[in-house]
Amino acid sequence: MKVYVVGDRGPEHNTIKGIYATYERALENWNELRGSLLADAKSFLKKE
Repeated sequence: MKVYVVGDRGPEHNTIKGIYATYERALENWNELRGSLLADAKSFLKKE
């Protein structure tokens, strides 16, 4: 059985956001996570 793990990693953290049985569901959730990570990065860069 295959499972698909969605998360993010960085120099000081590794985070699992979800584990999915289908690639389509994992991709859908990855795109949501990617959007929120990009929004966080943009707001962080504006502050500096």
